[in-house]
Amino acid sequence: MWTLVPLFLLAHLGSGLTGSWRPSQPRLQFSHKELVQNGRLLTLPLPAGDLYALVPDEDSRRLYGAMKDQLLATSLDDITQGPRQLECANFLRVLEVYNHTHLYVCGTGAFNPRCAFIPTETFLKDSYRYCCLGTRHVIRTEQYDSTWLQDAQFVKVAPIAESDNPEDDKVYIFFTEHAQEAEGPAGKVIYSRVARVCKNDIGGQRSLVNKWSTFLKARMVCSVPGDDGLHTHFDQLQDIFILHGRDKTNPLIYGLFTTSSNVLNGSAVCVYRMQDVVRVFKGHFSHKEGPQYKWAEFTGRVPFPRPGTCPSRTYGSYRSTREYPDDVIFFSRTHPLMMEAVYPVGERPLLVRVGVQYKFTRLLVDRVEAVDGQYDVMFIGTDSLATLRRSLWSNSRSLREERGDSHKLHQVTSGEQLVVIDRGVLIRRAEPGHGGVYHCQLEEHGFSWTAVTVQLSVIGPGSAGAWPAAGLQQCQGRRRHRSKNRKRADGADGQSEKHRGHEGGGGGGGGGGGEGGGAGKGGGRKSRSKPPPPAQRAPRSI
Repeated sequence: MWTLVPLFLLAHLGSGLTGSWRPSQPRLQFSHKELVQNGRLLTLPLPAGDLYALVPDEDSRRLYGAMKDQLLATSLDDITQGPRQLECANFLRVLEVYNHTHLYVCGTGAFNPRCAFIPTETFLKDSYRYCCLGTRHVIRTEQYDSTWLQDAQFVKVAPIAESDNPEDDKVYIFFTEHAQEAEGPAGKVIYSRVARVCKNDIGGQRSLVNKWSTFLKARMVCSVPGDDGLHTHFDQLQDIFILHGRDKTNPLIYGLFTTSSNVLNGSAVCVYRMQDVVRVFKGHFSHKEGPQYKWAEFTGRVPFPRPGTCPSRTYGSYRSTREYPDDVIFFSRTHPLMMEAVYPVGERPLLVRVGVQYKFTRLLVDRVEAVDGQYDVMFIGTDSLATLRRSLWSNSRSLREERGDSHKLHQVTSGEQLVVIDRGVLIRRAEPGHGGVYHCQLEEHGFSWTAVTVQLSVIGPGSAGAWPAAGLQQCQGRRRHRSKNRKRADGADGQSEKHRGHEGGGGGGGGGGGEGGGAGKGGGRKSRSKPPPPAQRAPRSI
């Protein structure tokens, strides 16, 4: 059995209930008929029972009711409004391997974050789910403050040390949200963000209690400049991969982005230096004076210690964020956005795909040491169940993309100039089109893998003297690198493939070749890709 419990607020009553009511004579009682006629009655169906007490909470704008076997909680502004499904969800945002027996998992917990150590042997303990909360403080962002977060979609959470001082360690959050600073007549605009908080942040003492007091955020830009000066932005962050090198405080951050527009379908990969991210967070704050003003650089006095600074003995006598002055906490609460954006290396993407039938979805980067240099190999997942692989040659100054699409192979066939033999490919007369990287692939039971890779350079007569030493060094390096695979390749036979890349320079002149094959059960095949332009150093083919 259900009954209707009419609950109403005097603030909802208009001045037109009856003609005799005037502001100088406030009415304290209204009939049920008057409320229904003027549409001021809000009803909430409840199970039949004993409604004992109603208690309002002005701070949270909630109305609590005590009933038989039930506790009612609803909004003071509209008792018919229930919690959104998004508020009740538990989004798991941190998943790390803690040790060989446990996983470390953290979830949003319907705006009440929780972390747990989950055993890997079984996810059930005595037929019950196993979870526990650590001894550290549980803190969060301001729930209903759109200046902090607005319809955020979180992508990655990662702890990154900025210095050798452990008290200065921070947690970086990568996400997308509707940008307040970009709202206009066209509606809301999606921006990709990077935010950070101190690991030892436990909130403020009087303000921001159990809430982050060191939260700062900045925009991440991944765009392609056009001929007209306008940029094509890839604002929808899909994935983040953090590649650590020798310097643990300055890793490379690989970001995978897609367009948020329905007109242009495209994807891009941008790489950022950690030192550039830190520099932005040490820059100017963004400020908006009022609703009718635009966002601009904050030019007033920034309190000390600087908002976003982690409590440490290095920065005065503050041992925790609860000891920070009130002006620091207030500034952190009202100015979480940085004025400057974070731009990628070279201020343009490493890889762009537009006008294709798929989008990038996931990214993984592996650093490979080779004889002729160091390579960052990107494995990119798409929404079309295909995986792309791109090889990047890196040094202290630049990152260069390997030319050629490694997933498009073309068969090398015997002819007047090329002859496929058991020991490799015989080139009778070298031509510019024969230059490239030759791959000898083994096949067995429907599977194939590369056994030997050799680069062929076709050069002009004027520079013939400079080629043999460099070409011999590269070939010998690859032979040493793949000595084990070459042993398996001896005596193979089969078909060959030709791998074409972007057009490169050439000339008429000398050449080189490679050899390989398949052993026993497997057949072999040869593939070829054209070299990059001669102005760049040719990257090693992976």
